[in-house]
Amino acid sequence: MGLRVAALLIALCLVGAGCGVFSGTEDAAEDLVWSEEVELEQESGLGPTEKRMARIVYPVDTRLQSLIQAVTTLEPSNRRELADLVSKFSWIAGAAVVSPEAEIRLQGPEKEQMQLALEKVVQGASQWRDRRLHAVYGKQRYGADVVLLKPLYTDGDHQGYLVVPFDFRSLADYSSRAEELIAVSGNCVLWPGRYVTASERLAGTEWDVLLEDGVSGRHRVKDRRFLWMARYIGREPFFYAVEIQQGT
Repeated sequence: MGLRVAALLIALCLVGAGCGVFSGTEDAAEDLVWSEEVELEQESGLGPTEKRMARIVYPVDTRLQSLIQAVTTLEPSNRRELADLVSKFSWIAGAAVVSPEAEIRLQGPEKEQMQLALEKVVQGASQWRDRRLHAVYGKQRYGADVVLLKPLYTDGDHQGYLVVPFDFRSLADYSSRAEELIAVSGNCVLWPGRYVTASERLAGTEWDVLLEDGVSGRHRVKDRRFLWMARYIGREPFFYAVEIQQGT
């Protein structure tokens, strides 16, 4: 049975860590199992914009969630395990085990140099004091649109991080309507779709203020209106957005 669009939207909003009234939902997607398709049932009670967003976002976010689950459970001890991860998720830019001093200890594929600002990546990761999966966003700063970071420990000692970067274009291409999708972090555009100017303005939005009222909503950029939705990886959100068409 497919997944109702309502359930999809709730799952996307609550994944990782919520905020405000959703502060207790940080484990909402730990055991999330996605179905293969979405049932857009008439009685779902959702409007056409929400259904449209679900159709656009679903093939993107299901793949992202699968990667999150794979990285969460992986404790790599050799290059083969990293190469297998890259082979399974062909849209990621590689995988590596990095020391707390930002030195690469293992990498897959071995022959391809990872194009990351690893010192900045590790510096960004050093702010976290837990053992959960986290993310940093921004190609200009880190060398990739999104970098997943999982702390690695042996006998209680911090050994470094499992680092998995990807550019959002390679993920967005899995949606047949990728040009209708925007993805932004709090300060940078991850994927503009066909909305180059509007996406830049959305990236500059005061998201902390909007998140005080929930993890989804509507926001105007000049003469355009967008439905947006927070997507958390750990406690670090980015935001999907689609344009609200006239009459909806």
